[in-house]
Amino acid sequence: EGVEVGGFCVATAPHAGERRRFKAVLLGVRSSGVPLHVKFVGTEAGEPFTQLSAPSTATTFLFASQVSAWTPPEQRPGAAAASPSSAAENRKLRVRSSASGLVLPRTGVPAGPAAGAAGAEGWLSGGPHVGQRLLRRLEGHGDIGAVVRLYLPPGEAEDEPALWRIEHDDGDEEDLEEHEVRAAMRRLAAARKEEEAAPPMSEEEVTAAVEAEGLTLLRSERGSSGFTGVRVNKPGKWAKGPAKLRGPTFTAAFSGAHTRTTALEAALDYARHLQQQEQEQQQAPVEVV
Repeated sequence: EGVEVGGFCVATAPHAGERRRFKAVLLGVRSSGVPLHVKFVGTEAGEPFTQLSAPSTATTFLFASQVSAWTPPEQRPGAAAASPSSAAENRKLRVRSSASGLVLPRTGVPAGPAAGAAGAEGWLSGGPHVGQRLLRRLEGHGDIGAVVRLYLPPGEAEDEPALWRIEHDDGDEEDLEEHEVRAAMRRLAAARKEEEAAPPMSEEEVTAAVEAEGLTLLRSERGSSGFTGVRVNKPGKWAKGPAKLRGPTFTAAFSGAHTRTTALEAALDYARHLQQQEQEQQQAPVEVV
């Protein structure tokens, strides 16, 4: 009761040998079996997970008796008045939305138009850093690629800084302040520099990776790279880069793909991308209308 698909709830999950209550998102409802599909996004108090506080599963199916409406701590009986710092945090999305693309309402704000839509709640589809690729490090998740989608100019109050809505490569969303965006930009630049310094994979190494991960490289006689989903970059594109990138380079045909010195490595990237897409489609919840 009081929980809608895409909304926050409190749900139980195994943790350290017992079942505990966590903040979650209701992803969908199915008509048979255990009906409610939830994704855990924080502690019961709404705090981000740490390695010690996270449940042993990210998503699960539960009965209605195991799920209830979630109330922000500041709205619970006996809660102290909100401080300026908590007001600033309420301005940030800070949630991991479902893979189905649901954009969740901000804490304490009634659900209205999709917050991710350009123009909704003052968000702009153009502005500083919009379109910039990032590399975010999320505790319990590791590094994940992302792109800046929207910009929210600062508010009139001192505790309302400018925000940037980013979309992770797995479809989840998050709001960041500028210092967080810049840190993610530096992390991506460092990762790219480290990758450029690494030697390319040999044919034997690629073959071993394909067999170990159950992948298929899509060879093609039509494209100049010899593989489907692999682009050949213009020779002069990397003329100012490291010496090993001044010859022909190759890139898999998906957003955020790394530039490789061999078509075989780029084909491996593309095969991994297709496998990840297939796994996400299989895991996506089926909503019952």
